[in-house]
Amino acid sequence: MPKGTRKNWMHLRQKAKRCRLHLDGITKQIGIILLELIYNIWIGRYQTIL
Repeated sequence: MPKGTRKNWMHLRQKAKRCRLHLDGITKQIGIILLELIYNIWIGRYQTIL
């Protein structure tokens, strides 16, 4: 395995790791937003019932 390809491989792995972390952050944010929406709708319905 030439030195260059190994260097590139490491770089690609780091890039992928960073990308995955970024995606995890986005999915967490989306999850939180969805939870808040569901919570607000549920609370709203509950208040109208009362």
